[in-house]
Amino acid sequence: MSLDIIMGDAIFKSGIGVDVPVTDGLVSLGLGGNLFGINLVEGGPAPTIVGSPTKIDDYTTLLGPNGYLDLNVKESESFTYFVITKLWIPGTGGNNQLIGTFQSLAADGITAVGGSGLVLEANGNRDLICSTYDGTTAGNTYVNNQIIYDKADLPTTEDTASWRCMIGSYDLTGVYENAATPRMKRVWDKTANKSSASAVAEGVYRDLRANETIRWGRTNSRVSQIRNFAHMGYAFYNRQLTKAEIDSMYARFKAIAAIQGITI
Repeated sequence: MSLDIIMGDAIFKSGIGVDVPVTDGLVSLGLGGNLFGINLVEGGPAPTIVGSPTKIDDYTTLLGPNGYLDLNVKESESFTYFVITKLWIPGTGGNNQLIGTFQSLAADGITAVGGSGLVLEANGNRDLICSTYDGTTAGNTYVNNQIIYDKADLPTTEDTASWRCMIGSYDLTGVYENAATPRMKRVWDKTANKSSASAVAEGVYRDLRANETIRWGRTNSRVSQIRNFAHMGYAFYNRQLTKAEIDSMYARFKAIAAIQGITI
């Protein structure tokens, strides 16, 4: 089964039906520009626009300290995030959340929770956040990030920032390739053909104590983000996608971007 999204003439040069090839576990899917703020998954939770995000053009939106999108969706144990955004090496300014729940608080409003998601560090490191803890009520959160350290492909100024398809996932049971490799955390910059992966240690658990929901374009409540980034689209799945499914969704996002002359 697939999800058909019909884009009107106001967004694209002509009306087009976009067939989303992977719908199992798809909780929220969105685009920037004219469709910003709409969950394109039929029957899915309605997002909330927070602050004043800046519309760049018909298909992209500037997200960050001035505004972001709250998906009104909690993170899950296994997950797959996609985000289409322009990246560069900021150099200063701390961490920037592209999508996720990075640096949240638990229901008590005190306990720190590392969260999950995709983050760009000021030095250009591209991180998957996959926080864990020891499973006890008072256990300390551990961000447990997976990092692409090689940043030679990233521009060094905002004016030369380039579009990227970033993907991050956590695979509790070994869905991505096979059950022989469970508990894997992975991050990809598909545009640059770079990735990083490793296993989460035995004896720890995904830290799902956060009382906050997934944000597109800004860090959660424990950290103040100071930089803005142009965004074109995102998707959140509450499960690990297989390799074939990730490749299929990447191809679909590439097709959507290509209509607007964007290469990812």
